Amino acid sequence: MTSSLTLEEVQRTAESVSSLQWPGGPSSIGKPLPFRVRVVRTNEQLEKAISLRAEAYGRHVPELATVLDKPEEIDRSDKAIIFLAESKEDGSPVGTLRMQTNLHGPLSLEQSVVLPQRFQNRPLAGVTRLAVKEGRAGKQVKLVLFKTLFRYCFATQIEWIIIGARPPLDSEYRKIGFEDVFDDQRLVPFVTAEHIPHRVLAFDVLGAERKWFATNHRLYKFMAYDYHPDIEVFASISGMWSRPRRMRRSDSELSVPANLGIPLV
Repeated sequence: MTSSLTLEEVQRTAESVSSLQWPGGPSSIGKPLPFRVRVVRTNEQLEKAISLRAEAYGRHVPELATVLDKPEEIDRSDKAIIFLAESKEDGSPVGTLRMQTNLHGPLSLEQSVVLPQRFQNRPLAGVTRLAVKEGRAGKQVKLVLFKTLFRYCFATQIEWIIIGARPPLDSEYRKIGFEDVFDDQRLVPFVTAEHIPHRVLAFDVLGAERKWFATNHRLYKFMAYDYHPDIEVFASISGMWSRPRRMRRSDSELSVPANLGIPLV
């Protein structure tokens, strides 16, 4: 993970995003963003995510920049989802992250660490390759990507988000609700990050909203109440029944197994 926010910056950024209004006035539903967040589905979108990764990691971890200037094997697999934020003005990439679940195999970070028992046989999401544009706009994008990740994981019944964070960036993730996986806060060399030492942190997806409310956390309104229609990762669900009935398969043709026939993204 690259870039960091102080607690005060988190508050200011969340408030600035929350204050945005649609051109139609405060009665309109939703708060607009200057960018859209979508799931990467095309080679063009993947190329945008790759270029931004190389740029961002080149600023903070130069030894990784040359490794990340091309797609990794997992990028094109069905085991990972890549979120991409694109500017509405010119379509340029302004933020990206990659999420992988353990529903069909171990997380990539498990090449570097054995997770404690409480995480074994539980639905997890590992997050890697977070990258945002430099500057003030990048802070807003990072916060919205985190909201996208949180909402997606909650909707798909993921219990914990697991990340690796380089000191001193790990302290910034604790401020938004991440906790140490290991009591001794050990540093773990990550195979997927040129063996650079990271702290392993976890985020309680199912308990987060309750904790934010109980502690009057500065992120609570932004994460739990604000509606951002430019977070479009669930667009295929909203469009499922909007097609003319003749274009859908008949009920007798629908198979229900694992995902109940409902597209998640």
